[in-house]
Amino acid sequence: MKLISVTAIGICVLSMAAICSGQSSDRQDSVADRALQEYKSGQYAAAERDYREIIKQNPSNILAQIYLGQSLYMQKKYAESVAPFEKARELEASGMKLNSDQDRILVDSASAYGIQRQLEKGPRAPR
Repeated sequence: MKLISVTAIGICVLSMAAICSGQSSDRQDSVADRALQEYKSGQYAAAERDYREIIKQNPSNILAQIYLGQSLYMQKKYAESVAPFEKARELEASGMKLNSDQDRILVDSASAYGIQRQLEKGPRAPR
């Protein structure tokens, strides 16, 4: 009788773990959906916050890296935008594929580098 109870408890624990991990995935999906809508509607600070949350859970999420970089870029946070763009390039080089729109967004990383270099050489740059 005890063997059956222990087995039943084990099955319940495994089922709950599966449900919880599914909820976590569903939550990430809803955050990703919200972040994309925020990005598309020009709410870049809100999108930045949500993409940072997604990346905290999964740093290998190439789309979150790209859109975080772009959200920062659109807020003129050029120096900050470089790191997520670089991470996305690393992920792409490791075999992750992008569609043409995502790749186009990643092209902004070159602009971020160029703008950052200009800012570093500007009159307010530390010498």
